[in-house]
Amino acid sequence: MAPHRKILPYVDATREAFIDSGRLWRSLRQEGKTIPSTDCLMGVLCLRHDLTLFTLDAHFDAIKGLKRIRM
Repeated sequence: MAPHRKILPYVDATREAFIDSGRLWRSLRQEGKTIPSTDCLMGVLCLRHDLTLFTLDAHFDAIKGLKRIRM
């Protein structure tokens, strides 16, 4: 059996991440942009941990500073 390799990072969604994602959601709503709260949480986690998000979801365009792989 091959040794376990870390290919995708695991990050915990802390209480602070949930609070920050709520703040992000609210600020985007004030700009007239509505995106799912789960997308806000994923965006916050990627920003906090300097991760690149692989997605085709256009909702993430609204999150400034988010690194994405686009198709």
